[in-house]
Amino acid sequence: MVILFHSNTLLRFGYDPPESLTAFNSFFGPYRMPLLVFLSGVIVNMSLRKSFADFTAGKLRNLIWPYAIWTFVYFLTIGSSYSIFDHQLYGSYLWYLIFVFVYYFISLLAINIPRLPLILIAFTLAASVPADIQTIQRFFFLWGIFMLGEWLYSKRSVNNIAVLHSRWIFLGIIPMIIVSSLAVSGERILYETGWIGGVIAGIFVIIAVAIRVERFCDMPFMAALSFLGRKSIVYYTSHVPVIYITVLACAGLGVTNPWIAYFIAVIAAFTVGTILVVIAKTPVGAVLFTFPDLRRRVHRRSLASTPNDSSRHRSL
Repeated sequence: MVILFHSNTLLRFGYDPPESLTAFNSFFGPYRMPLLVFLSGVIVNMSLRKSFADFTAGKLRNLIWPYAIWTFVYFLTIGSSYSIFDHQLYGSYLWYLIFVFVYYFISLLAINIPRLPLILIAFTLAASVPADIQTIQRFFFLWGIFMLGEWLYSKRSVNNIAVLHSRWIFLGIIPMIIVSSLAVSGERILYETGWIGGVIAGIFVIIAVAIRVERFCDMPFMAALSFLGRKSIVYYTSHVPVIYITVLACAGLGVTNPWIAYFIAVIAAFTVGTILVVIAKTPVGAVLFTFPDLRRRVHRRSLASTPNDSSRHRSL
């Protein structure tokens, strides 16, 4: 959904985005980032079991490093219109990585504090922030969503929450459609605490649908979705520069239909992302998405330089 959304918004660099396409993305807008942050909260519990040193190193290597690398790529492409001191350069499409980085550390520092009061505090703060300070409002709103995912997982695995397997969960489609319809009509819905009920309902409905898709779809299809999920950091960090360059290329080559340019951009984002997944398996390519674990390299070198018992026996 993130790739589809940015393929639509970046059309402006060569085309007038079709209204129906914008409406489609607006319909799913209230759940796009909240769902991603909710799922990030679900998996934070696994990280909290690590030592502080390993926790910190992992977040710096896997969140801050790709943020820095791809912010530089962004600056070389679509962000070239910004100065190096422009906050919009650093608050680009990669803002999610910074938000999640902070959320992870808050969870670590507040590990012994009950989550429900923190969730209420987060949403209260989001509701208290003036609407024109959107970044701060978004931060607190999504922090509440993040902790909701963390809290639910601490009680029971999301896949085993009974309500997600109940038919009654699909009653959530009603508030979901109301919120989405208002978003399409132009109502300010994104990160507004007043609509949190509809947003959470939408998150649960989407997860419930995903559970049923997994149950009934064939293995190749599920394997493809699983692949995208495991490698999502690659697609997420790389897609905007790819879409931007593709839109410029389509306009320059005389493609006049915005729908054609849109689908070419979507295909290009997934294709280049998949190529980068393959490249990331190499030591050099991996540096684009995670900082090398120097401790492991040192450990491997020490093992390689220390002969094992059998080699010592042969040398004797």
